[in-house]
Amino acid sequence: MNTCIACTHWQPKAGNAALARMGFAQCAKKALAGHTTSAEARACEKFAPLDADKVAARRAWLEKKK
Repeated sequence: MNTCIACTHWQPKAGNAALARMGFAQCAKKALAGHTTSAEARACEKFAPLDADKVAARRAWLEKKK
């Protein structure tokens, strides 16, 4: 099963960077404002895969300030 970090809908740079670096960010497909989804949450039925190089870049960005 894929996780949110590998989905195009997961938006770590769209909200609070500190929360994103702890693994939480907004999902473009969730209707609730301020809703966060864990980077390692099991992907939902709206999962849309992100290119592997972009997932790697996303992981690097998240690790940058831990």
